[in-house]
Amino acid sequence: MFIPGTTPTIIIRLKASSIPMMATTIKYRMDFSQNGEVIVTKNDDEISRDPEAGIIACTLTQAESYLFEKAKYKVQVHGLMNDGTAWKTIVEKESVGESLSDEVIA
Repeated sequence: MFIPGTTPTIIIRLKASSIPMMATTIKYRMDFSQNGEVIVTKNDDEISRDPEAGIIACTLTQAESYLFEKAKYKVQVHGLMNDGTAWKTIVEKESVGESLSDEVIA
C-alpha cells in the first residue's frame, strides 16, 4: 500500500522458476492501472532490477502517486528477452491509502 503524494517504491518479486529469464531480458516496462485504465507506465530506464534475487522495482513520483484514487490498483511487469521472446508477470493487486491533500510538496 502507498499513500498519494508520496514517492513509493513498488517492488515485484518473481517466482524462483522465473528468475533465470531475467538474465536475458533486455527491456522492461511496468504498467499501473486503476478502474480499467493504465494510468502510469514506467519504462526500462526507470526500473531497477536484481536478477539474483528476482526483484524488479520502480519509484513513483509525487505527481504520479496523486493519479491514483483510494482503492485497489493493479501492476504488471512486461519484459522482452534478447531472442525476441516477450513475457509478463501475473497482475498484482495492491491498495492505495488516503491523502488529505492533492498537492505536491516542494
